Amino acid sequence: MEIVKIEMNLKAVNKRHCFIQLRKEKSQALFTQIQLAKLL
Repeated sequence: MEIVKIEMNLKAVNKRHCFIQLRKEKSQALFTQIQLAKLL
């Protein structure tokens, strides 16, 4: 039973980590676009 709980926790953490990573990459891409727009 405990093992299953740990498994689920790991999945939840992974999901959250992926979500944060995605948001970071999105804001990074947005930042890059703004920088490029300033250059043009």
